[in-house]
Amino acid sequence: QLQAARDLYRIFIPHAAYLRERLLSGELPLWNPYTRLGQPFLATLDTQSLQPLHVALVLGFGPAWGINVQLALNTLLASAGAYLAARKLGGPRAAALVAGLFGLTPMFSRMGESLALSSAAAMSGFVLLGALEVSRAPSLRAAAWLALPVGLSFLCGAPEMVVWQALLALGVAAWAKDPRRALKWLAGGLAWGVGLCAAV
Repeated sequence: QLQAARDLYRIFIPHAAYLRERLLSGELPLWNPYTRLGQPFLATLDTQSLQPLHVALVLGFGPAWGINVQLALNTLLASAGAYLAARKLGGPRAAALVAGLFGLTPMFSRMGESLALSSAAAMSGFVLLGALEVSRAPSLRAAAWLALPVGLSFLCGAPEMVVWQALLALGVAAWAKDPRRALKWLAGGLAWGVGLCAAV
């Protein structure tokens, strides 16, 4: 219970409480009558109402503890993704371990004040990993491995993160053996990832 930021208490814990209440009542939380004069809930990105990890943690641990567990898991995911991407780039294990410190950096910790930013940023290493796979061996399977973390990142409710993750992924094409072919598959994988979130 180390995070004590305005948005966690003002937005994310109340959202988690409402999400849990509605789901346990067997309802989809389409509308939140408690905020302002009421506003859409499921269609509001930062509620993470369709993000599988968030939903599972809120249901399993409750709103406050679920968010704390999610912040801890975000740290682990950010570090693991950065480590794996560094290894995929061919870096030595020591360099990959340094990259794996991403989840422990002050910048990433500061993002924890906004659950949406932290959750989306945690997918960055996996987006890069998927992009590297597509650039080295463009295929439908590789595009699917890119689409999955992009889709999960988008469901976290911070589309601005997805924009720079997409630019990072597209930039990987510059180092591909066949940049034009890789770029087509990378763009397809990114579009597929966003398409996974069309429900939102």
